[in-house]
Amino acid sequence: MESKDCYIPGNVNIGKKEKARRTRNGWFYFVITIIALALMVIFDLPRIFRILIYIPATMSSLGFLQSRASFCVYYGLKGEFHMDNENKRVIDSEHLYVDRKASINILIVALSVGFAATVLAYLFF
Repeated sequence: MESKDCYIPGNVNIGKKEKARRTRNGWFYFVITIIALALMVIFDLPRIFRILIYIPATMSSLGFLQSRASFCVYYGLKGEFHMDNENKRVIDSEHLYVDRKASINILIVALSVGFAATVLAYLFF
């Protein structure tokens, strides 16, 4: 099993502090999603407003996915890694390619989760 305390191209580009930050963001946007949906239901807003759930639901899933993967989408696309004691740019073109591919994969999953949450909110609330 590989350690998650050092940069591993396509697998790990953030340390424990950055992971904790993304977990906090995930919870923050999860709460925003729930509150927004509750307010929409309480105030009986037209169902079309449920589409607005997409943004915080996607941000929440993105935070949790990045934390779980120890991989930041933004840093991966930008070509950087931010470990707790080391922040550097990725120079190797193969590493950049692998990091960008991992970033896109995480982003696709987060967008899909946001879409699924929006569909559920639209259909059932």
